[in-house]
Amino acid sequence: MYAADDYECYGDQEAIVYLVSRGYDCAERIRDVVSTWKHAAQRSIEGCMREVRPLVVDSKTGTTEWGEVILPGKHYAEASDILDQSPFWLRDFWGGSDYQEFSIDATMLRTVEWCNIGGFDEWWLRLANEHYEAVTQGGIEPIPASFFLFNMCRSDYAIQLMRKAFNRMLEAIELSEPRQPYPWRRWTWGEDTPRAIDHFTYAASIVFANERLCPHHSDTELVDRALEALLKHQDTVGYWRCWADNPEPAMDTTAMVIHALAMKRPRGWELAASAARDWLWSVQDRSGCWVDSGCPDSVYLTVLVLDALELAGGGSRVTFGLAPSLVQKEVLPMHKIKALFLAANPADTQKLSLDKQIRAITEKIRATDYRDLLELVSVWAVRPDDLLQSLNEHRPHIVHFSGHGSQAGEILVVGDNDQSRPISTKAIKTLFKTLKDNIRVVILDACYSKSQAEAITEVVDCAIGMDDAVGEAAATIFTASFYRAIGFGRSVQEAFDQGIAALLLENIPEENVPKLLVKSGVDASQVFLIGGASQ
Repeated sequence: MYAADDYECYGDQEAIVYLVSRGYDCAERIRDVVSTWKHAAQRSIEGCMREVRPLVVDSKTGTTEWGEVILPGKHYAEASDILDQSPFWLRDFWGGSDYQEFSIDATMLRTVEWCNIGGFDEWWLRLANEHYEAVTQGGIEPIPASFFLFNMCRSDYAIQLMRKAFNRMLEAIELSEPRQPYPWRRWTWGEDTPRAIDHFTYAASIVFANERLCPHHSDTELVDRALEALLKHQDTVGYWRCWADNPEPAMDTTAMVIHALAMKRPRGWELAASAARDWLWSVQDRSGCWVDSGCPDSVYLTVLVLDALELAGGGSRVTFGLAPSLVQKEVLPMHKIKALFLAANPADTQKLSLDKQIRAITEKIRATDYRDLLELVSVWAVRPDDLLQSLNEHRPHIVHFSGHGSQAGEILVVGDNDQSRPISTKAIKTLFKTLKDNIRVVILDACYSKSQAEAITEVVDCAIGMDDAVGEAAATIFTASFYRAIGFGRSVQEAFDQGIAALLLENIPEENVPKLLVKSGVDASQVFLIGGASQ
């Protein structure tokens, strides 16, 4: 963050993306980002209603005074309908320097994804429409498009939003120039003589985008030829140049090539990546960043390099989702699992910061090996019927109730007039008996809930309940640590034990409150939701 504060144009957002991906708490910074975006979007919308026009013309001197005027008939409600406004009239509320032209959109979408930012969806949908129209109607410049596509493919959210446009863009950059066998071999002019030169950033982008967009349907022969070219032309020191005839090493190209090699893992990639990793460490700036003229900005480059270093070492903690085959575990999960977070804070009960709890859980999940295989769904202000609706709709593997419990051992949901409505043990047991489906674990994160958790284990393998009153801090730290362990492929028993360890490490004297209960004949140390052979 120190480095991000010293560099211009959205470097802070790339830094936040990196820190959140590694499990750091950036809540305060994220709030600053949201506030900045809201003000910028407001200014952009208000600017759409105004136009600079001549206000006063002095016929004697020939001078004209200009000023902003409200456009006739232009109302705020109309201007704020983002999807109906052309980018010509309503400008995007973000922007960067010339160097950031092909990375800034990806930075915005990566920030949305990692920081869980909502409220700007119309802007992203308009951006998706804009890029689709550009690639289908206006044509693209292949080299800039390859760099843009690489950056966009480092955002899972961007791929989800614009996969159709990206597939068309990939098809376009895979077309070779006349009389050239491969698309990354481009015609250039030297001393008035055309020459065909390999562009290694282009080749790396083709490999990376194929793996991210269509890993099972890629042009295997073209990707293999690109990998061959990259491995063949690595300098003996470890770096890659951008162009084959360029004498200068390129940090961003080297980092991008590592991404491509780590995604496909051709024969010999480990040695190539190891040499590149050593070279990248050798050129780190004294500030701790990587600085190279021609890159969008130094923080962007630093995050790109740090991801490359992680990949070069065979690691998986990067700022985009890796395919399960690239996550180093002995046994890989076949299916995604879903955790259902049910929150209830009736009006007549003490206010709970349940939003902070789910944020902590989300951040811990995102810092795990299997983050893309663990989906967290939340339902708020839960009423009795919502329990039936949510379990039917989502069919989760983990059910997590967070809220209050009564001293009689009953969880409290929201009833009539937003007042507390207790759910009896008989009702909760019948609920899970009727709607067990995929459920393996139930967490009752509420005071005095142990008895209900015990009853649930008559039909569900594992349940966690509280043996006494539990504080907010203890509940948040315990459950966030539990999910983190699950996301790293740990068993339910190990995840529970790590939650207890987290309380002790934070010096919170409530380590005896959470209790793990199991169904008769079940060993919690052998129950793996992800990454293990569960019995």
